[in-house]
Amino acid sequence: MSLPSPNLDERTFTELYEDAKKLIPRFAPDWTDHNASDPGITLVELLAWLAEAQQYYLNRTRNEHYLKFLKLLGVRLKSAQPAKSEVAYQFMDSFQKEVIIPKGTRLSAKEVIFETGETLTVLPSRLKKVISVSDRGLTDNSEANSTDGLYYFAFGEEAKKGGSLYIGFDPERPLPANKLVVLTFSLLGDGITSTKPRKLLPPVEIACEYLKKDRNSSGVWAPLKILKDTALMLTKSGKLYFFAPRDMEKRSLFHSEEDHYWLRATIKKGEYELVPKLYSILLNTVTVLQKKTLSEVFTFSGTSQKKYTFDASYLNLKGINDIQILKENGFWRDLSEYSIEKDELQCRVSITFKGEVPEKGRKNIRLISWQPGFAEKGLIGAGNGLPNQKLTLDNKFVLPDRIILQVGEEAEENGTKEINWRDWIRVDDFDASGPVDQHFVLDEEKGEIFFGNGLNGAIPPMPSDSEIKNIRLVSFQTGGGSSGNIPQYSINETISLTGYNNTVLKATNYFMAAGGEDKETSEEAKFRLRKELKAGYRAVTSQDYERLALAAPGVKVARAKAVPLFCSEAKNYPQEIQPGVVTIVVVPDSGKAKSIPGTAFLQNVHNYLCSHRLITTKICLIPPLYIEVGVTAQVIIKSGYSQSNLELKIKEELDRFLHPLTGGTDGKGWPFGRSIYQSEIYQAIVNLPGVDYVKEIVLSAGTGAESYGKGNYSIPPQGLICPGEHVVEIVADKSACRAKGAR
Repeated sequence: MSLPSPNLDERTFTELYEDAKKLIPRFAPDWTDHNASDPGITLVELLAWLAEAQQYYLNRTRNEHYLKFLKLLGVRLKSAQPAKSEVAYQFMDSFQKEVIIPKGTRLSAKEVIFETGETLTVLPSRLKKVISVSDRGLTDNSEANSTDGLYYFAFGEEAKKGGSLYIGFDPERPLPANKLVVLTFSLLGDGITSTKPRKLLPPVEIACEYLKKDRNSSGVWAPLKILKDTALMLTKSGKLYFFAPRDMEKRSLFHSEEDHYWLRATIKKGEYELVPKLYSILLNTVTVLQKKTLSEVFTFSGTSQKKYTFDASYLNLKGINDIQILKENGFWRDLSEYSIEKDELQCRVSITFKGEVPEKGRKNIRLISWQPGFAEKGLIGAGNGLPNQKLTLDNKFVLPDRIILQVGEEAEENGTKEINWRDWIRVDDFDASGPVDQHFVLDEEKGEIFFGNGLNGAIPPMPSDSEIKNIRLVSFQTGGGSSGNIPQYSINETISLTGYNNTVLKATNYFMAAGGEDKETSEEAKFRLRKELKAGYRAVTSQDYERLALAAPGVKVARAKAVPLFCSEAKNYPQEIQPGVVTIVVVPDSGKAKSIPGTAFLQNVHNYLCSHRLITTKICLIPPLYIEVGVTAQVIIKSGYSQSNLELKIKEELDRFLHPLTGGTDGKGWPFGRSIYQSEIYQAIVNLPGVDYVKEIVLSAGTGAESYGKGNYSIPPQGLICPGEHVVEIVADKSACRAKGAR
């Protein structure tokens, strides 16, 4: 029995009528006759009755109605999302050969199941040395790289041009030649599972090299060909993919007692806004997702050949396999005359067609793999020919994006009945489905599948034999939810590989899993809708540009200022304006007092704002014009205070007050383009303990500021004040000294 839903409004007709009458004196003071005989009162009674009737229907609004209302506003409930982490494999013995871990290999953290997201070749090599070299010298970060909770500077504390990061590998276990190597970089301040789909430009250019064999020397540095860099030149956590060179040389560098195989990354151009700080560099890592695959489909194109060979997943190697070919009428037909050869050591699968050979075509052959024991090759039921048929699955928490459902239809071919299969399409509901639309609806939380009624959505056909099942799932995964957000070291499995002379591997998640989310509820969707309606996505006003610049993905913007009708070349703004131009001044969040964005940083923010601007608006992104302001002050000290301490406190207060990010009267940074006045400096100093009064103040400002009236300075619109050199003279009050008998 379901609980009764609360009434949205419990006011009765009488209460509505009385509330309306009380409003008459406020809105119609000339209306004085409030008796039942007055025609206006009759209208009030009628409206109260209509309001009560409408309220009756609103009180019966169910959750299904709210979902429809949300759909009309373009909002749908978000599906559950699987958690993601990184798992590192390492050898527990002295095995000297690489091991292939296929995609979809399962790992467990107690009751939570994870699967590898890609095929990984586990190399017998080990990372032994991590050394940073900068103009300040050399730092050995090998111990910090292997210690939890410690971070180190990849290219030194300033990460200037010429800074290098050296990575040394075990001399007894070299990188196997021409094998894919994946290095995972974990950076401070950027979660390993964070994703940023927007294409970003890295702020620096890094040259990757390896130490190459050379007959006449101790090795030369040669370029290393990088296949893919998801870390974007160490601006975020990610991976570096490359093939191990054949001619790597082991040498002793930096007066080390032991030889190593070396890689080197050197900054050639540009400058980081945020200096990269590394937690760790790991070898042999793979992304894992919190999910469980029960069936999967691999579709490929036919070339009229008899044999096809390709990389296999874990389920291809361990599961039950079937082959389908696509017919001209759009149906998929199961084949029986073929053989499948599995090479588990190389993770390869070969398919050989013995009878009918598939014709040449695009995506017309399927390899379907089922987990043993999954509903007898994915068969979950049979059509009953009735409207609104429902099938309940044994598994809940289904990942909807991975589901492929097929419905079989009987057909007569060569005097025998065969079942041909057609893919049905998953929809959110049957509102837009016609009588012949082959659609189904999935309740992912309960694991229920619904079909149409013949008017909205087709009805699955009923097979002629009651023992035949003609509904099956050829692609089916479960998982998702916040339960997958496990802490680090929750996955800690030891795996014995019988095909590799009983080699033992250990799999460990050195990073916590994150990103797992439960299916969104209607209340959460309503809250999200209200939030989205309040947040603008179109840049029209200056405040819109500033808000969007601060939210630009992939970059960290500390402050932004939009100046309309202004360009940096203008010399007489606001008298001289540029129609249709908006200039945005951005300050990176780098922790520096004078943080200057690079070209790539500005371009990344510009690309994001262009997707939100009006089509007639031209956007210009520029760095701030920092103007150093120095203060020369003569301060009278109170009796009993130290002159040296007071001088230090005054300089610290001036630096804080003039700071571009944390200064100003509100502590949120000095406002862009705001003039600076001597009176503000007087106020900042005189409030300090120990200051009797300020006798004299003189301001000096750098290039870009203009002096006007009594030592004050005006600042251009893109200008931002920062502290310069201060001279503070502390003077004792002579009148106070004379009062005590001094001359």
